Order: sequence, then structure tokens, then C-alpha cells
Amino acid sequence: MPASAATYTISATNSAGTSSAAVSIQVNAATPLVLGTAASAPNLIIANTSAVYFTTNTEIYSLPTGASGVPSSFAAIAGGNGDTGAYGLGLDSTYLYFTDYGPGQLQRVLLASPFTLSTIATFGYSTYYAQEVAVAGGNVYWSGYTSGQVEETPVAGSTITQLFNAGSTYNVVKLATDSSNVYWTSNPNSTFNAANHGGIYQLPLSATSSAGTVTLATGLRSPTSITATSGYVYWTDNLNNDVEMVSIGNTSASPTVVTSSETGASSIISDSKAIYWVDVLNASSPGLSTIRMCLLIGSGACGPAATLATVNDYVPSLALNAQSLFWTEVYTSQIVQLVK
Repeated sequence: MPASAATYTISATNSAGTSSAAVSIQVNAATPLVLGTAASAPNLIIANTSAVYFTTNTEIYSLPTGASGVPSSFAAIAGGNGDTGAYGLGLDSTYLYFTDYGPGQLQRVLLASPFTLSTIATFGYSTYYAQEVAVAGGNVYWSGYTSGQVEETPVAGSTITQLFNAGSTYNVVKLATDSSNVYWTSNPNSTFNAANHGGIYQLPLSATSSAGTVTLATGLRSPTSITATSGYVYWTDNLNNDVEMVSIGNTSASPTVVTSSETGASSIISDSKAIYWVDVLNASSPGLSTIRMCLLIGSGACGPAATLATVNDYVPSLALNAQSLFWTEVYTSQIVQLVK
């Protein structure tokens, strides 16, 4: 997995429509570090300041960041209903949260000893197919993939509140949160399959119903992964094979294409300085992916896309902490860290 360095020139445009002086920026990716190797194909990954947590079909594992090690079993995932696996991961300062897809439940695990596992919500497997998880504002949010729903419960668990229901012909694909809102992508499901009916939506964290839902964008081909930072929402479209964005609260402007030079744009994540995404060139064994990024330069604009690493594997998921970018590799079963 060779790292790459990119130098590119950004010409910013001010509100008067005139260009400011160009600035050259050097992006130097450190050499990727293999933190550890999973017992079987790893999928989702999430990180905090000291550790990464990742899923396989039957377990959630943890690894310290910064040095190679052996993954530790963190939580078992119960099987059931013909499927197994954690289909969403969320973190706060005390717990790791996940949806246990087979039995149909939302669970949390203490990050510190005694690592207590508890169920905080249950739901009908055939109704929800719950998978995505996001944690913000004292609540846990999740999506019902085939039911088109977004729901939430307080982090300690109690009544489940339905916040959005697009109907059974739509899938809620991915979720993201910031300090104010929850955001999600929605697509027609395979049985409905209406072309260009994908959408991007926003709802305040304080919401207790669908009232206040803002439709940020509609008429999209296939919006998938989503992230929010610095006043803007960014997403990947795996049919347009691009990265797009709109401003938070947008009700009128059409999406802006950030980059259109992708082959299989998928998982996307962000911090205050940049957005990062995976471009999947080949998902079949042995796989081929590139880890891509662009620097934010103000007003939602993004510098030219740069490749941080070429990975000879299929990369399904990204994670960030303040210092590094992390990803999983399905066929080599590796967990990788790249210092930003």
C-alpha cells in the first residue's frame, strides 16, 4: 500500500466573483501502518483518541492506535433470523453502540472495564432491518434500511421515537450527525427502483417527530455515504461515481459536484479541514481501492482530489480521530492507520 504525495494549486473565488491568489498545498501521506489482522473479514470501523473498534460477522474487536498489535474481542454479536453482524457503530465518551442485525436490537458496551454489554432498544427484524448508527446530543439514531425509517432513543434507552418514514419503497442508506442535526441519504429500494429519486435530509437533534425535516437535495441517482462538516453536507453517489455537496439548511440550491473523477465512490468521512472517501476500483477478491481526500478551502469548496493511498484490497469503511485516518481491508483482514 504505497503512500502518495500530491502538490496542487487552489484558486479560491471570493463573493465578488474574482479570484484570489493561488496557494500551493503539499499533501504528504505517511506510510500506512497495519495495526492488526482480524480473524475474518473486517467491515465497519470507528475510532476515538486511543483505540479503533471494528466488526466481523460475529464479533466486535478493539485495537490500540499507533502500534501494531493483536485485536481483542470486545463484544459478541448474536446471530438470528438468517443473518449476523453489527450493521452500525457509534461512539460517545463512555459507550460503543451498535445494531445487532440478526435479533433486531440496539446495544451498547462500556468502553472501560467491566465492559458491560446491555440492550437499550429492540425492534422487529422484518420491519426495520436496522443498521446505521449515529450518536449525538444524548441520543442514538439508527436507520431502518428497507423500511425507510429514521428513529432515535436516548443513550440510556427508553421509548423509540420515529423521526422519519419514507415508506417501504425507500431505503434509508446512511446517517451522519454534527452538534445540531442528524442527516441521512434515502434511495428507492430494489423492488421500487425509481430512477433519480434519491434524497438528502436534515432534522434537528432536538426533534421528536418528522416536523422540521429539511429536504436538502432530491432527484439524486444513488446517494450512499454521508458526512457533515463546517456548514456543509457531503455525500458519495455510487451511480454518478462522484462526491457532491450542499449547504446545511439548503432548500433551493442544486447540489455541487466536488469531484466527478471516481470509479466507485463509497464510504466518506470528514473533519474540519478535509473530506476523505474510498474509491472502490474492484470489490471482488483480491480487490483494489484508493483512499482519496480534498482539503476544504471555504464556503464548502474543496481543492482538487488527491490520492492518499492505493490499497490492493476492497476497503468498505473509514474512520477518523484527530491524528489519523483508519480503514478495514476485507480480503487481507487488515486494520490500517494512516497519519494525516
